Amino acid sequence: MTTHLQAKVAFLEDRDNVGFFGLTDQRYGKGEEPTAIVMLVPIGGGEPVLWKVADKERLRTVLARDDLTRIQGYPLVVANAKQRILGIAAGPKEPPKQIAVLVVFDLEREVLAAEDGQPEWWLFDGEAIEREEPGE
Repeated sequence: MTTHLQAKVAFLEDRDNVGFFGLTDQRYGKGEEPTAIVMLVPIGGGEPVLWKVADKERLRTVLARDDLTRIQGYPLVVANAKQRILGIAAGPKEPPKQIAVLVVFDLEREVLAAEDGQPEWWLFDGEAIEREEPGE
């Protein structure tokens, strides 16, 4: 489970490794496998990143919300591969002009709280993974 300290380090103290993305695709593990793979496209351009998320059922629940904050039509995501933490934005459907990731943490909900028109961030443990090339 993501902790308050992990979220603070990942999003506030380790800013050089933080990126904002649109979540464009997801694949869920089969059967009892607890993970899912999501594709993240960097906002502003760049190569897509694959991310393995540790809790596929919780991911499905969050992605089914009708209040996800979207950018270019995709759910807005913040991620830090070094700290292995990903957050999905919910709250205002349109992103604010400036994004603030606050460190107010609810251990029961695993979510960073929202204030003043900012989205709340639903947190997931996971990791960036290598993309497989065709034929591998």
